[in-house]
Amino acid sequence: MKERIAVKIGGILMALLGIIRGTGGLILIIQKGATDPAIIASGSSITTLGILLFILGAMILMTGIGFLFRKLWAWYWGLWLMPAFVIDGALNGYVLYGQPGILGTAANICVAALIVLCLILSRTALEHNPTSHQNE
Repeated sequence: MKERIAVKIGGILMALLGIIRGTGGLILIIQKGATDPAIIASGSSITTLGILLFILGAMILMTGIGFLFRKLWAWYWGLWLMPAFVIDGALNGYVLYGQPGILGTAANICVAALIVLCLILSRTALEHNPTSHQNE
């Protein structure tokens, strides 16, 4: 029972995180940071970060969807993408503003930790596991 709940929560959180991160990347690409006067990065750096954010967001979104369908690959990708998400956020803060935001980094760590917890709790509910509950 708790495995199914962890799959749902983890998958939904990953999908939402992917949408948010990807949308942030698109905004950076389109607006080139024009709406935030605190950005110190060059236009090409902003565009590059936007593209990387969009790609990371798409990967997290697809992983979240795969996880909702209890795919084993999504479990591994989720474990890999959560540290990448935290590192990406800190690097973006450094490039865009000269330093990572403490609150933003803390929030990213909390979200990533919650998703990783869901991944760990749901391990037995995945497609490869003979004890999984695929028909539920």
